[in-house]
Amino acid sequence: MALSSPRRGFRQSATCGGISLNSAGISHDGAGGAAGLGWNGYRAIADELTAEIHAGVYDDGTPFPSESALVTRFGRAIMTVRRSLEVLRERGLITTEWGRGSWVVPADQRPAPTE
Repeated sequence: MALSSPRRGFRQSATCGGISLNSAGISHDGAGGAAGLGWNGYRAIADELTAEIHAGVYDDGTPFPSESALVTRFGRAIMTVRRSLEVLRERGLITTEWGRGSWVVPADQRPAPTE
């Protein structure tokens, strides 16, 4: 993270991973993270996993990949993966039991895919 020196006539700013922080606000260059998913990486992860669930990559009622497996796969932070799993739960595609993991909801019990 680089921080410019606070000189007279200059704005103080910092950049970190494509995000610029300055006295005028926050901006993002849109370059994305390790997986190139952009600012809302959790949505891209959730959309990809949603498509895989509807395509039958994960069998109904079977354990869904763990948070740590998804962190490794997507190269994103644990909180990003957790937020994407929250989106899948909101969409009715997975169910989660604390301490046990997540499972794919059977096709006849989940909403139809939307496009």
